[in-house]
Amino acid sequence: MHLKSLLPFPSLVPGISIDARRRSGFRSDLEAQGHQLRLKNDSATRDFLSSSTGLAVPSTQDLTLQQNAYIDHIRNRADAVPASTVQDLFVAGGVGDDLDAATTQSPGLHWPGNVFPVLAAIAQCAHSSNHFSIDSAVRHLVAIGIFGDITSDVALFSKACNLVFISLSWVTMLYSPMPLDGSSFCFQIDPSQSVQLHVPRLEIDTAALDVCEIVQRFGPLLPASDETEELPVAENHPEATPLQGTLDVAYLNVYALAIVGLIKIKWVDNVSCHLHFDMEGRQLLLFRIPSFCHVNQFEGSTFEKTTADYYDLYSKPEHFSAIAFFKEVRLSYRLIFGDDQKAHRYYRRLYRPDANKNGFFDPYLDELCRRASNTTDSRTIYNKTTDFPILGPRLALLQGYICRQHPNTIQMLWRDRRDLLRWYTFWAVAIIGGLGLLLSLVQMILNAIQVAQALHT
Repeated sequence: MHLKSLLPFPSLVPGISIDARRRSGFRSDLEAQGHQLRLKNDSATRDFLSSSTGLAVPSTQDLTLQQNAYIDHIRNRADAVPASTVQDLFVAGGVGDDLDAATTQSPGLHWPGNVFPVLAAIAQCAHSSNHFSIDSAVRHLVAIGIFGDITSDVALFSKACNLVFISLSWVTMLYSPMPLDGSSFCFQIDPSQSVQLHVPRLEIDTAALDVCEIVQRFGPLLPASDETEELPVAENHPEATPLQGTLDVAYLNVYALAIVGLIKIKWVDNVSCHLHFDMEGRQLLLFRIPSFCHVNQFEGSTFEKTTADYYDLYSKPEHFSAIAFFKEVRLSYRLIFGDDQKAHRYYRRLYRPDANKNGFFDPYLDELCRRASNTTDSRTIYNKTTDFPILGPRLALLQGYICRQHPNTIQMLWRDRRDLLRWYTFWAVAIIGGLGLLLSLVQMILNAIQVAQALHT
């Protein structure tokens, strides 16, 4: 019989380390647990995407570039929520109590590892409830065992409402919430990422209201049909005729906005304020996560369900739908950054780095802002009614503002190329006229020299 079979423990065989055996077995257990956790997390993200978009995302199908970018953004924002602040909301062991004890101790099953089961439950609640409120979402999370029994604890219930309010912003991108404050709980929007807010903060007792009503109380976030139209252009204004009912790339590309209008671009995390122009602060808000628009561009998405009751008959833009709105959002990046060569250079050099916030950048933004491969693909004019029936008023307001800006320095005259024909005409006259004046001056000087020499002789 072999010597190894006579030994009571295989680890006592000469040349085999006990510590090595233990480390190897521990690594195997960790790898198995990690693989199981990755499968569970992947399943959770797909469940969330399915619940949020209304379309099945099977495990046999690879996630798209846009889906991965959207998921990465949510992970990035969830990491910013302190786990120690919200962990007391969840049941002991976190989500996934069906796993063995060793696995349930993994931090992946606690916040922020359980963010996608939370978001999926919120999306399911939005679709299944005729009256979708933050209060109903919290009670749904309690009922399905994600949150603990917190309904009798006022402080915990308020904290849960605050967390759901923040989480709902990642599902719908309707607003940009302020970070969770562990000392006081309320619904608060970041005023730096919105324009024309009525109030930046609502008390927690509004949680029982419909989500649409809560959003409306903050102010006019989504575009409306009665938004301020373009400022009237005087009949004798040189730009009055070509801009009626059209959106001109020469006036709306980011190069013209920055050089002529001295307008700054601010990237925001909510789609509602996309193309909102703060005239007083000369600041244009742009949505920095267009992957969300691509992922949710279908009927039955949580965004469409949540905004179904947002408008009344007077404020709703004609033919408004989530599909049409997201299509216009994506097309607007091309108008501002892609159709003009100088604008695209500005995007690559100045504005693309600014879109990278908190270590996250949406790669789909590069695709939407890319320069047209040839001149036939680029456009110079868009129709406000057919191309941008929803966002047209915001673009028209921006265009009207640029129309009224007049260069007041030689440098601005040189860089202002909104009207190329007028630009070439002006500089041709200036150069030819300047040369004529110079030649006349030289001739006068020569004549003076001749007269002086004649008098001297």
